[in-house]
Amino acid sequence: MLKSTWMIDSNATYHGTVEIEGVVADQWECIGSVNGVNNYAATTSEDRRPVAFWELHNNETKRWDFQLDTFIAGPPDAALFAVPEGCRKFCPLF
Repeated sequence: MLKSTWMIDSNATYHGTVEIEGVVADQWECIGSVNGVNNYAATTSEDRRPVAFWELHNNETKRWDFQLDTFIAGPPDAALFAVPEGCRKFCPLF
C-alpha cells in the first residue's frame, strides 16, 4: 500500500515516455525508503492509469505490470480488508 503522495514526497524525477507491453506511458523515478531506486509508469491519457512499477530488490529487479482493463479509480471496497472469522493475530512473515 502506498500513500497517494509517495512520488511527491520522494521528489520523483520525470524520465519521459516509454512503451510497455504496447502502451505508451510516462515514467518517473525516485529513491525509495527501503529498496533504492523505484520506477513508476502511468498512461499518458487524462485518467493516468498505472502501467508498471519496478524496483531493485536484493540485486534483482522486482516488477509489477498492471492490467489496465481491471483498474478502478478510487478507494478499495472496505470488505477486502475484513478480518476473517476466527482470525486472532497477524500471520508471521517467516
